Amino acid sequence: MQEAHQRCRRGLDVSFVDRRQCREPSTGEHRPVSLKRPQLGSEVGDLRIPAREEHQQARRGPGTEADDPAAGTRERHRGGGADCWNLSVPTCSDDATTDPGKRESTDLPPVATTGPAYGARRMACDQAVRSVDVVQAPSRAHSAAIDSSPASAQPSLLAAYRGQPTDHVPVWFMRQAGRSLPEYRAVRATATLMEITHIPELAAEVTLQPVRRYGVDAAILFSDIVSPLEAIGVDVEIHPGVGPVIASPVRSAGDLRMLRDFEPAEDAPWLAEAVHLTVAELDVPLIGFAGGPFTIASYLIEGGPSKVQARTKALMLSDPLTWGRLLERLSEIAIASLTAQVRAGAQAVQLFDSWIGSLAPDHYERHVLPVVRRLFERLSELSVPRTYFGVGTAHLLELMAQGGPDVVGLDWRVPLDIARARLPGSVALQGNLDPVACLAPWDVLETEVLDVLRRAPDRGYVFNLGHGVLPETSPEMMSRVVELVHGYRREQALAEHER
Repeated sequence: MQEAHQRCRRGLDVSFVDRRQCREPSTGEHRPVSLKRPQLGSEVGDLRIPAREEHQQARRGPGTEADDPAAGTRERHRGGGADCWNLSVPTCSDDATTDPGKRESTDLPPVATTGPAYGARRMACDQAVRSVDVVQAPSRAHSAAIDSSPASAQPSLLAAYRGQPTDHVPVWFMRQAGRSLPEYRAVRATATLMEITHIPELAAEVTLQPVRRYGVDAAILFSDIVSPLEAIGVDVEIHPGVGPVIASPVRSAGDLRMLRDFEPAEDAPWLAEAVHLTVAELDVPLIGFAGGPFTIASYLIEGGPSKVQARTKALMLSDPLTWGRLLERLSEIAIASLTAQVRAGAQAVQLFDSWIGSLAPDHYERHVLPVVRRLFERLSELSVPRTYFGVGTAHLLELMAQGGPDVVGLDWRVPLDIARARLPGSVALQGNLDPVACLAPWDVLETEVLDVLRRAPDRGYVFNLGHGVLPETSPEMMSRVVELVHGYRREQALAEHER
């Protein structure tokens, strides 16, 4: 099976055993996986695929040449990120539904808890679909504000995370890869979210799309925070418009048996491969991520998303022993996932503990912080910047910093200057534009972006949203935000010079 998977990734025709094959509903026959890569600089349909050299020149900016031999070697090694995929995706199902938005489940059999877990993976979809060309049609070159001679020798994102000076304010967006991009929707029409994460070429393609389009300073791996749970056999589905849904929620200590150790190499070999493929095409850092213990626990206990986490907090308060064991297991899963991503090439990590804002400070300090602190201590061994993010956490900022991250991600409810005054100077900040502002006209959005930038510290800061990009956001607006953020310090310097 592993050999067949490797052949598939190289673009060869291969028929997987069992339901890895794609069944044609009309004939009942199975067809092989095909992942075809078009020639760079060619045309697919009405869209032109940019050649690698064109993309690299766009990243360098106008009027520059790659005349530095060392730089040229680095560009050739890292690939420039311009390759685009023409993907023929395996899809099948016994169901007759043709709407990929109706179901996210792939009706997979339970994952074996012994033996090679990878052998239990299925790449079946709900329907047979036709191939789709997934290419970039950029409306502009990448921002020329990205300087090839920064104040530090490392990428601007990593320098900012470490509190070092940068020539421009680094910027990336949570959920930058996905729902708002037409190129992502083209991929998504052929496969479910979980299937995209299971096919390394697809995961890499989706991860790279916003970097090509926006010229952001980082990519974040396209995956989901519940992917490790699915990989170890937890019955979890992603329901469109809802989120993760757990078929058998945790209700007692006995239910913790479902949470066995996560072994990425066996349970999710596509994870490291997706990172490898992505990093080979990037000229900016890749961020790996995992779900925070409290947030993943809330999904497991509630059975899905919840606004108040009532069952979660009730278990936390009434059975602290079971609660502690649950969080420890989830912490180990997060550590295993993040370690695998870093070893495969990720240069920073982010822990999404989105729902900790529902906790009172005392409850967070007693029931969550000890596990978070141990988690970040373990992650320190990876020697990469570590970010901790939650929503509605204005009352928890100091406690979050006590957990030991290098960076605290802020939502839009706390002004940056106030957060800077409350947190230790050694902790960098990330955030915190309200995602809803991106739906407003440009003059309104520009004002909001500039207000965030004026409140930001001079160093130790990365621009981001206060939560994820909303599906209805215009990609053009996000491109203009990136240009504005990248040019902010230059405009400040010019204004100061004129005075």
